Amino acid sequence: NPADVPVTNIDDESPGFVVSAISGSVTEEGGQAVFTVRLTSEPSDNVFVSVSSDNLSEGTVSPLELTFNSDNWRSEQLVRVTGQDDNISDGNSAFRIILDNSSSTLASEYKGLNPADVPVTNIDDESPGFVVSAISGSVTEEGGQAVFTVRLTSEPSANVFVSVSSDNLSEGTVSPAQLTFSSGNWRSEQLVRVTGQDDNVSDGNSAFRII
Repeated sequence: NPADVPVTNIDDESPGFVVSAISGSVTEEGGQAVFTVRLTSEPSDNVFVSVSSDNLSEGTVSPLELTFNSDNWRSEQLVRVTGQDDNISDGNSAFRIILDNSSSTLASEYKGLNPADVPVTNIDDESPGFVVSAISGSVTEEGGQAVFTVRLTSEPSANVFVSVSSDNLSEGTVSPAQLTFSSGNWRSEQLVRVTGQDDNVSDGNSAFRII
């Protein structure tokens, strides 16, 4: 009888995770991006992966847990990241989606393994600035009045003071002399009132500016 020949079939499955690149734009207007997670080999029992954001003020995530088993381990499971609006002009903000192989994972070969976290950027939608409305009403030498409003375009990190003045007090005065904006009232239009002044001179209509 010839000698038997021992052979080894080399395994091509090693336990691990495949995390895809993120697709889409996470923005402060609620823009969303997605990525997927799957296993590299069939698990001997359930594998649980918790999903969380390390900065909920910049982005939230759904679902909060992925479950893999012998039936679905090849299937990519979708994770959705949604941007959150902070009303502050703070530029684009980086945060991370944390993927954690839960301690409740039952498959022994997956214990101690951890999928890679996913870096994300929340794109800012606020730029600091002012919105000044068109003027409404008629400024006349009989004391006629007109009004306009001012507000901010983004929540300020501290108080913003805007001085208000007329460049020709003989033609028109203005009230108030200062506007104050804060994190509590930055969205609210503040009213500025312009009152015409009589110079008792027939000098025609006179242009001036509110500074």
